[in-house]
Amino acid sequence: MGRIVISTVAGIILLTGGVALWARSVPVPAATYHAKRDLAGPGDYPSAGGLAVMRDVADPKAAMGDLDARIRATRRTVPLAGSVAEGHASYVTRSRIFGFPDVTNMWVEDGRLALSGHLVVGKSDMGVNADRLRGWLGERP
Repeated sequence: MGRIVISTVAGIILLTGGVALWARSVPVPAATYHAKRDLAGPGDYPSAGGLAVMRDVADPKAAMGDLDARIRATRRTVPLAGSVAEGHASYVTRSRIFGFPDVTNMWVEDGRLALSGHLVVGKSDMGVNADRLRGWLGERP
């Protein structure tokens, strides 16, 4: 009986470690994920794997620069492609425990600031990307 419990626990530990190693090695190619979403105008555009928002701001380039600094200061977040100077920047944020990647794109369009955050692996992010985007925008629920 003791061997079964030890074997089960060891199997769970190995499986969990394997998932974490796999998730941390999932590629996030800029050619695939450095992309803008079609947004109809100001508002929120939820999806199963994330959220896109477009906001009217006084100075979109300045707002993008401020937001870029907040995003880069976020733990486990690294730039993927683009820049504020280009008017389109992408970032990858990995989850704390397993390291699952989420991609955020930020761009200026029609004098507005747009952001899109979505998962790379899976079907649902359980609202993590929406919370992250709203937090960066200072719109915590």
